[in-house]
Amino acid sequence: MRTLVSIAVIASVCMILSGAHANPRQEKEPLQLVQTIPLPNVKGRIDHMDVDVKGKRLFVAGLENGTLEVVDLKEGKLTRSIPGFKAPQGIAYIPALNKLFVASNDDGMVRVFRGDTFELLDSIHLDLGPNRVMYDAHTELLYVGYGGRVANKDHGEVGIIDVKTDKHVGDIDVGLRAAEILMTKSGDTLFVFDNVASKIQVIDTKKRALVSAWQVSSQRPGDGAFDLQFALVDDRDTSGAPRVLFYLEHAIQDASVTKNGDRRVVSKRLLFVEIDREGTARHLNYAPYLDYRPLKEGEPDIATILARQECQWISRELEAKAQAHAISHVVPEHLNEVRSRKLELLAKTEAAVKDRLTKEINYWDFRAEQLKEQEAAGKANARLNSGEARKRADALQSRLEKRMDEIKRERQISPLPPVVLGGLLVVPAGLIASIDLQQLESEVERRFKEQRSFSEFDFGNLRFQKIPVGFASNVIADAINVLVARSFA
Repeated sequence: MRTLVSIAVIASVCMILSGAHANPRQEKEPLQLVQTIPLPNVKGRIDHMDVDVKGKRLFVAGLENGTLEVVDLKEGKLTRSIPGFKAPQGIAYIPALNKLFVASNDDGMVRVFRGDTFELLDSIHLDLGPNRVMYDAHTELLYVGYGGRVANKDHGEVGIIDVKTDKHVGDIDVGLRAAEILMTKSGDTLFVFDNVASKIQVIDTKKRALVSAWQVSSQRPGDGAFDLQFALVDDRDTSGAPRVLFYLEHAIQDASVTKNGDRRVVSKRLLFVEIDREGTARHLNYAPYLDYRPLKEGEPDIATILARQECQWISRELEAKAQAHAISHVVPEHLNEVRSRKLELLAKTEAAVKDRLTKEINYWDFRAEQLKEQEAAGKANARLNSGEARKRADALQSRLEKRMDEIKRERQISPLPPVVLGGLLVVPAGLIASIDLQQLESEVERRFKEQRSFSEFDFGNLRFQKIPVGFASNVIADAINVLVARSFA
């Protein structure tokens, strides 16, 4: 069976390699097929991939074929096939170390190869089920999801591998199966998808511990990606309390039927409902996002913010709460507004239609009788007879009845349930400042710990000389106060 590399993946990889920057018009267009590369000797399904951007190579796991496929993206062809795997899945290429890590589901192994010659450097045994892998360049640690039912265990694990020594240095207990692993840019947080319990588990990588779990409505979540655009910063809010803003679409219909057989929508409106940590929901009557801004480069990313204690109240149930608030508070307002306007217009329309068509019907009724009398007297009209005049009157009567029925249906105005289109996190500027302050404090503490005793310590523009270790906490506080004062100067 001949297999082709995924179209979307190849398109994405080629965009990365070409260094293309999409303009706003291009971003709205779907991905386009730019290249199709056959893998002629690969049988069955392929699985995860990784890319060597500088070397323009794509590494593909031949899951059912038991091979690692190496594709030259510049030449558009397969250059090497490495056999000997049992259900290879996760792949991580680390250019800084010239190493390639390949996780095999069916034998519990993570094999390490040289990135250029593909010489086998090491084999790390975990347990059955190695699947997703995620590399943290900050700590030079590789996270590997494995275990669970495949290994006859009641829990899964995320193994931790030191990529410099190729040693298995620890584990983090997770749900039944780690089907997907995502990591924040800072490397502080892992998001592990449990596709058996339909949960996303949030892991603190420093503590190597589970800090929270999110229930998701999708069944067996197995793939994910960060949407880094669903958080905005409110610079006017100096508190540390984030909010969630939902945007919903609400439509009102009447009893008229379109050509497709659907009820006709007479009004459609975009609604904004904001919920705070106390659970208070409020409707915003304008486009609130115009007062917010995106996260800036260097500020904490959305995943880091969501993993904080201030955001632990955020859950999937908020969507239903926003919808319920819209139904009880916003929809009636929208319905009353549309109904009063439409009914007033329909009343005028009905009166105008009745007046015009009734006059025409009366005219043709009169003409039909007049022509009938002339025909009885032997004075027939060559161009119009009584029968034709009667048809015109009857047609106008049918038209009036039809139009009255249409207006009757147009008066039957009813609301549709509001539909949640999406949501975003509103991050107060105070929370951003708090996170930056804590990161600064941690950095100062780390630098002090690195030097148990010293005669001089330089941190940015601050210089301390001959400071005893016992006074470190006071110095840290002073340093932070000075730096914060400078940042607002």
